[in-house]
Formats: sequence, structure tokens, C-alpha cells
Amino acid sequence: MSDLLNRMDIQLHARMKLMRTRLDKLKNGAKAGLEHAEDDFYDYVDDIEDALESGRERVAAASDIVEDWVLETQDNIENWRTRKETKKLAKEADKAHNYAEAAMDVAIASLDEAEWALARALRTRSYAESSEKEDAA
Repeated sequence: MSDLLNRMDIQLHARMKLMRTRLDKLKNGAKAGLEHAEDDFYDYVDDIEDALESGRERVAAASDIVEDWVLETQDNIENWRTRKETKKLAKEADKAHNYAEAAMDVAIASLDEAEWALARALRTRSYAESSEKEDAA
């Protein structure tokens, strides 16, 4: 179980670190000027487009798993534990493990979508601010 948690923790934090690095680069590019920001934005979009597409595929597959999921009640699990029905407990643990992985896929794909939307917002904000500066000049 700790292997699953460690793997998911590492995967989530690695994705968040990558997102932070890319967003920081994009924000710095936006501050440096519109032309530079556009180049950075297009590089940035190229970086995340593949992640978005594979994320959407993972979400579709994971959503089916999540929607169809029926986990046993805690009462059933406690009864199996009391009666030492290890096969049922192991099967339920496997189901919950698969559910956790599917839910993580959904969460990471959602992060990818949020990152892409934030990048668009940063680019558009940069356009608006540069237009305001040009109008004021």
C-alpha cells in the first residue's frame, strides 16, 4: 500500500513541479515583452498539448471505472476482517487500488486542463496590458 501512495505522491508532485516551472517561465516571458511572451506561449502549448491529449484519454477510461465503481461498505469489510475472509479483503483492496489510480488519472488530467487554461489567461492578459500601454502612449 505504501508503494502505491509513494508512487502517486511522487507522480502528483512531479507534475505540479513541472507545471510551476512552465508557468513561471511563461509569466517571466510575459513580463519581458509581448513578442517574447508569444514565443514562450507557443513553446509552452507545444509542451502541454500531448499531455492534454493523453490526459483526456486517461480521463475517459478512468471516468468509466469511477462511474461503475461499487466499493463494499465498511461494515462488509469489517465482517470479512472479523471472519478472516482474506480473499474477499484482498479482492476489495485490489478494487480500491484500481479506483485510486483511476481517480489520480482524473486529477492529473484536470491539472493539465487547468494549466492550459491558465496559460491562455496569462497570454490574453499580456495582450490586454500591452494594448493598454500602446493606447496610453
